Amino acid sequence: MHLFFPGRWTTIVCFIGISLLQQMAVSAQESNHAAEVKQIFRTRCFECHGNTRREADINILERSSYVGKDGAVVPGKVDESVLYDYIISDDEDSRMPESPLPPLTAG
Repeated sequence: MHLFFPGRWTTIVCFIGISLLQQMAVSAQESNHAAEVKQIFRTRCFECHGNTRREADINILERSSYVGKDGAVVPGKVDESVLYDYIISDDEDSRMPESPLPPLTAG
């Protein structure tokens, strides 16, 4: 009985193909996540933090106005991101988005 063992090149091509498929799946997930975040910004934040109004000097269309060491959002460091504190606040006077908009949820 003769067993077939794929050659080195076949193995390499399969490995590269699988790697590319995984990367495409991750990219699609990131793209979907970005679209969801944009929708939240558009429906919950833009009215107060857009081109017309810039509450707390934040314009969500200008990343530099809210991201960075001293900004409302510190990438990768939720504990240092002031925006997170506003989103999870139980105090209606400081919670974002402000009433009458409903609070953001984790779902």
